[in-house]
Amino acid sequence: MSPSQPPLSALPAPNDRDEEAAALHEYAVLRQRVDAFFAAVAARHPTALRCQAGCHGCCQAGLSVCAIEAAAIRAHLRALPRVEVEHLRAQAVRRLHHTKAARPAEPAASCVFLRDDGHCAIYPVRPLVCRSQGLPLSYSAQLIPAQALRFSTQDGRAVVCCPLNFNQDTASVDGQAAALPQAADILDAERVDLLLALLNRRFLERTGQDAAHATQRSALADLVRMPDDCAPEPTQM
Repeated sequence: MSPSQPPLSALPAPNDRDEEAAALHEYAVLRQRVDAFFAAVAARHPTALRCQAGCHGCCQAGLSVCAIEAAAIRAHLRALPRVEVEHLRAQAVRRLHHTKAARPAEPAASCVFLRDDGHCAIYPVRPLVCRSQGLPLSYSAQLIPAQALRFSTQDGRAVVCCPLNFNQDTASVDGQAAALPQAADILDAERVDLLLALLNRRFLERTGQDAAHATQRSALADLVRMPDDCAPEPTQM
């Protein structure tokens, strides 16, 4: 996201008194901005990004989300057919048992929202970490272990990326090696995290919740297992 984009305070909000809806709208705008960034990179490098429907190696169990992300997911689940929600809940229980029984050498269980056909059941409201997964993501160098480093920027920031993407060892459809990402292809993941944290705090304040709980997280598995009218107990980071 470029510096020319409007500040968070300038984002449009619904013209109503529903504070929760207004906060969720601002979060939806941020999701759209990340999606637009991804689409632009994919357009510039159609063979370097291997992300597509059915590619779900990163969709593993154990993901947690902040309060505003959880609220968007719960709203989406309430709009799904009851039979699909019940199927997701049964799937969540099975995968939780698999995770607990799995040995260290066994593959990790899949995300509770990953359908059997390899598609995401909450794709329109999937968390930001899922939306940005696959892109080259920049972080302060001290935050990234050496084994996870894929590239470095000219100013010394560390760049991580799915090993399937921008992989020069993987030939493209026309036989040419994948190009290296340029500055415009690298998403500042720390800035996205900061924007999400600010929106999450605003959401808590607008909905009468204690902003001191802004660092609490909810497991995706808990969101799908909970009854419609019961929010899961978040965990403190």
